[in-house]
Amino acid sequence: MAEIRVEPRRRSMAWLWILIALIIVGGLVYYFVYYRNGTV
Repeated sequence: MAEIRVEPRRRSMAWLWILIALIIVGGLVYYFVYYRNGTV
């Protein structure tokens, strides 16, 4: 049987940080759109 070497992915954390950044940006946009342009 041949050995299959499983290497840890180096990019696995990059998409997580991008996702967190997009959520933060989305939250800021939501805040500025709904709270700055007139509170409901």
